[in-house]
Amino acid sequence: MRNCYVAIDIGASSGRLMKSSKIGKYQITLEEIHRFKNGFSQKNGKACWQMDQIIHEILIGLEKLKASGINECYVGIDTWAVDYCLINKSGERLGDPIAYRDDRTKKAIEQFTEKMSLTTLYEKTGIQIQAFNTLFQLLVEEKEKIKQADCLLLIPGYLNYVFTAKNMLNVQMLRLLSY
Repeated sequence: MRNCYVAIDIGASSGRLMKSSKIGKYQITLEEIHRFKNGFSQKNGKACWQMDQIIHEILIGLEKLKASGINECYVGIDTWAVDYCLINKSGERLGDPIAYRDDRTKKAIEQFTEKMSLTTLYEKTGIQIQAFNTLFQLLVEEKEKIKQADCLLLIPGYLNYVFTAKNMLNVQMLRLLSY
């Protein structure tokens, strides 16, 4: 079925797979295929996403889709926008990603302003200043972990990588951190 579209929507407390199909020129159907609870757990004092569990739940949803007779479809992935996975040269994830709700970034803005003003940051990026933004998460990331990383993938890019073995949203660490 070529007119099948699946949205994998991962939120902070739940995730779901939604199937949409075209039925005519201006109509679509929308059906929930699978829903699951999501959240983070404490690991080494950090709030981490349970990435292996998320992947497992997505696989359950895809199996349900296949069992319904769908063998081919277009898939899009949406998650929270600021968290990431660090990937080493072997393509392996360096631990579970730390959730944006973790308090490790409380003082990151203060630390950042020692190097650049928030006004300048806003002028360069146009992004609202929030302590949980990826920039501030990277600022407080474990330095050893960053040294081991070959690239950074935001969570949707990482999930795409897991399911396709293609790194489409690669952010090279060297270019990212050489400011």
